[in-house]
Amino acid sequence: MKRQLLILVFILVGLCGFSQISSWETVKGPYGGDVTLTDGHNGKLYAQSFSKKNKVYVSSDNGNSWEITLGFPEQLGSSNKRFIGYSGTFFYKNGSWYRSTDEGVTWNALSGVTSLLVETESGALIGWNPSTHEIYRSTNGGQLWDLVASMPVTDEVGTSTSLTIYPGALVATTKGLIETPIYVSLDDGQNWERTLVPAENKLKFVSPSGAMFFSSFAGSGDANLYRKADQNAPLELVSDYIPDGYTVLSSGRLLAKIVSKLHYSDDDGLTWTNTEVYMGDMDLISLKQLNDGSIFGTSSGLYKTLDEGLNWTFSGSGIREGLIVDIKYITDSIYLTLANVGLYRTENDGNDWTLIAEQLSTNPNVFDLTSSGGAVFIYQNALKFSSEGNGNYVDITPSQAPQGVSSVFVNPNNDHIYLSTSQGLFRSTDLGQSWTIDEDITGIKKIIFLPSGRILTCTYSNLFASDDNGNTWIFIANPFPSPYTALENLFLSPLGTVYLFPDGSGIVEKPIIMRSDDQGDSWYPGSQMPDVSLTEGMVFTQNNQIYIIHFGYVYLSVNEGLTWQTIGPTPTNYAAIFTSISPGQKFFLQGISADCYRSSSPLTQGSYLEGNIKVDADADCSTEDAQMPVRNRNVEAIGNINSYYTTSDPDGHYIFFLDTSNYEVVVQNPSGIWWDYCEDTIPVIISDYDTRDTVDFAAIPLSDCPLMTVDVAIPIMRRCFENEVFVNYCNQGTEPAQDAWVDVFLDPFLSFVSSGQPNQSLGNNVYRFLLGDVDPGECGQFQLTAYLNCDSTIIGQTHCVSAHGFPDTLCVPVNEWSGAEIKATATCQDTLIQLQLENEGSAPSQILDYIIIEDDVMLDSGSKDFGIGEVFTLNYTANGSTWRIESEQEPGHPFSTLAIAFAEGCGGFGSLGYINQFSVNGVQPSWHRTCVENTGSYDPNDKQGFPNGFGDEHNIRPGQSIDYLIRFQNTGNDTAFTVRIVDTLSQFLDPATIRPGASSHPYTWKLSGQGEITFTFPNIMLPDSNINEAASHGFVQFNIKQRPNVEIGSIIENQAAIYFDFNDPVLTNTTWHTVRDEIPTSGIQNPTLISTSNLEIWPNPCHETAYISLKQKTSNLYNLKIFNQFGLVVSQNSSTSPILELNTSELPSGIYMAELRDAGTGILLGSRKFVKI
Repeated sequence: MKRQLLILVFILVGLCGFSQISSWETVKGPYGGDVTLTDGHNGKLYAQSFSKKNKVYVSSDNGNSWEITLGFPEQLGSSNKRFIGYSGTFFYKNGSWYRSTDEGVTWNALSGVTSLLVETESGALIGWNPSTHEIYRSTNGGQLWDLVASMPVTDEVGTSTSLTIYPGALVATTKGLIETPIYVSLDDGQNWERTLVPAENKLKFVSPSGAMFFSSFAGSGDANLYRKADQNAPLELVSDYIPDGYTVLSSGRLLAKIVSKLHYSDDDGLTWTNTEVYMGDMDLISLKQLNDGSIFGTSSGLYKTLDEGLNWTFSGSGIREGLIVDIKYITDSIYLTLANVGLYRTENDGNDWTLIAEQLSTNPNVFDLTSSGGAVFIYQNALKFSSEGNGNYVDITPSQAPQGVSSVFVNPNNDHIYLSTSQGLFRSTDLGQSWTIDEDITGIKKIIFLPSGRILTCTYSNLFASDDNGNTWIFIANPFPSPYTALENLFLSPLGTVYLFPDGSGIVEKPIIMRSDDQGDSWYPGSQMPDVSLTEGMVFTQNNQIYIIHFGYVYLSVNEGLTWQTIGPTPTNYAAIFTSISPGQKFFLQGISADCYRSSSPLTQGSYLEGNIKVDADADCSTEDAQMPVRNRNVEAIGNINSYYTTSDPDGHYIFFLDTSNYEVVVQNPSGIWWDYCEDTIPVIISDYDTRDTVDFAAIPLSDCPLMTVDVAIPIMRRCFENEVFVNYCNQGTEPAQDAWVDVFLDPFLSFVSSGQPNQSLGNNVYRFLLGDVDPGECGQFQLTAYLNCDSTIIGQTHCVSAHGFPDTLCVPVNEWSGAEIKATATCQDTLIQLQLENEGSAPSQILDYIIIEDDVMLDSGSKDFGIGEVFTLNYTANGSTWRIESEQEPGHPFSTLAIAFAEGCGGFGSLGYINQFSVNGVQPSWHRTCVENTGSYDPNDKQGFPNGFGDEHNIRPGQSIDYLIRFQNTGNDTAFTVRIVDTLSQFLDPATIRPGASSHPYTWKLSGQGEITFTFPNIMLPDSNINEAASHGFVQFNIKQRPNVEIGSIIENQAAIYFDFNDPVLTNTTWHTVRDEIPTSGIQNPTLISTSNLEIWPNPCHETAYISLKQKTSNLYNLKIFNQFGLVVSQNSSTSPILELNTSELPSGIYMAELRDAGTGILLGSRKFVKI
């Protein structure tokens, strides 16, 4: 039986840091891994990795050996469709469909847009758009398409649609609620027949004759197989069991695995004959029999048979997708591994592998090594021994042993063998020649051998110790308190410390590790780690450092498990199913998706740099009297080549584990008005390994007052629905904020519904939320529900919510500030848009610059000084544009750098989507505003960066901070217990300025490495969207600044990876911004640039068709591209006419940008947004 691989997971306790595992090298793992096969009908077979779908292997000898190809682009995520066609052509979908005829070397976009695509044996392409109920066929590589089938519009089009090619048949199906419509073609997709089956029946396969086979579950839960001879025939019961895979022989015989046995049918599936060949975990691959008679199956590796399934041989040599679950080292380059295919040996560090025995159990402890390198392993329910550790082995199973043997252990001190069985514990002192048994010890989970000679073993519920090589055993009571009545694993450190793990399955209390320093005689708690499954994976270096893996991060304990620190991500941010440390002290990691890595350098090469950040209350810069810890301060170690980051813990402690170099250790200051440091930058030289340096920082409070900061997040805004608004708050000041509160200003089109936070209405859509006392460094969050009006809004309209945290009093004088404070407002007054600047401060201002922006073009600018209370007004015609006014703030102002106001929809909605192209905040910490465009639908796992940036290049100003919003949804088929978001920041963003914000659920965050931020949502219990769509969503928001002096023209790209439990990551879209220091003006334009007003789109909003027109013909050939709101191209075509017809029926509802360019020069001729409803 295949083993369910359990992952060792831990939660970080207290410390953050980074280690010398800054680089990893790939390890060539053993052969194996599940694949899907395609016959390219070009003399080649293609094997696509089941776990890493972008990896493709090719065989030119009917599957006897394999070599890897370039495959699919690495950036494709799990949601991208991809397949290999029956002419050896590669296809993938990323907005449009792309194909490669040279095994992934070059790619070309297909013309025409179809949701689903397959390639037949003849090379014909079949495309299906379920929403239009149409099937198309192309025989010239997708250049021209013929409509070959139109489904009745009354057919239900569900969310589960598929277009599948079977040997000899093509099938298009969509899951209906009552009946499932199925279309079948037996002539290469030229003609299609329709049939209906009850929705509870699931199509399993189709024979070359067109007979369809369905599974159906009876009321008792029993599964049955039904056959439907053609579209008009009834369903006919042909088997009480459902096949696990099938294939078709050249003779027409059908082969299928039914109840673990191979069956065949010579009457097109009416009756099935049992061959009595046991298939076990082997599943047949539905590939037509090759000319040499080969058919294939998969069971954690590829197998083939030349005698119609009677005998199978491993056929996956060269396919390196095997999962390693255990390693035993002889030397650094010679070792044995247990993989999901079997037991392998390598003598050249993994370059080549020899399969010793196939299909071993992947349960723990099924093989071990003797001191001379011999191998003892459990194979086919028997114990085998190879004195050379290779494929030459003998049976040494005890004669009195029962049928099932479970685990084997070898004492490295004397080569005694211990074999655990259901009958008891067998022991051999002569390498299996003779055996004794202790029938009182059964159910062994682990045996460890201490340096003193003592042996410890744990069963499911008890511990036993032996001081005479297992002749007698001493009972040791389970040291764990209730509810931990079951034990899981034992680990032994190089110093002889023993660690005992409980089985925490189904227990919500925080598990702990028990530790013994006296060989198991007494136990005491080690560290407490919440929400973990403690099964395997604790490994030790020679100098007694402990390493573990948790959700894609490596953790280190240097104090024997009392506390843990993060030292960086795994190479692919994945969790691990196995870890080990080689004799040369390199860290080995087997990822969950067939990736094997190890550290480039030994783990023991590094030194510690740590310190504490505490408040120096008397400000005399004497760190000895600093007492109160300062938490959540970002610390940077700037080396000669790289910089590393971490964050102080609740005790004010930080730690790095670094390579040798010269470093500057810098602690960040959240506010120069409230805080300072005696020293904020301290140089350190790490010249040797195994040293420990301490750098402490003393924080000086400059003012005795709180500083409330706020952050508003709105994950989605939908018309005619209730929407959630999240407000995060923190006290960044030096004193408690007593009786703190936050005022929330709702958009005029929003109506307050409810909130769990105590609140009161202040009128004019303003609500006050009472927080109570907030300590320095403390953060919290509340949320409210607001309804967005239907009748008074349109799709794509922008809605803003602002928050103001109190107290916000400035309790320290700012010498460089005069006291002037400029406020901007934008007001719609019938036929006018009125823009105002007002000095609300206590002193006259200096001469300040201001600008007026219409949509994304600077319309006007000027300079003005302001008297106390003076109001400066500018009136413009309300023309439906989006208007914006910006003014410099008075120099020296303690917070704000710009006064900003804007208005949309004054005089009608002539333009949409411009508000977020520029910043909506003036950098005042106690204020925060978020503006969101309402939408009808959206990608559930996406990333947005605000401001969006103006123009086609998403331009933002130098120094502009960015608010990133990451949204996620569980679209799987089970509850997600933990969600983790990993965001590797652009080189142009400053990791030290990260400010985490609001979120949908509680989270922890950490900053590590050279600029990687990780948000972890433990115990989120996010239901899948099929069970509870509304509760399946989540999000997190954070703010970050640009690095100083980013060059003009630099492009800031950002993408996040979202991990649901142990699944492959879901990659978000890539946001991008271009750093520019100028805004386009209306008075001076590039002579090659034609105003966007020259492009017209009607109707707008549109439904199924839109017409795009250029007012004057300027080219002989035009290229049109349609971008969605994330900047992805969703449609493109060319035309010789300046009037183009655009089919929008396939586009989801939302806002799009049409861009028209000269095909010859590439010059932009016009662009305009439009709305699809």
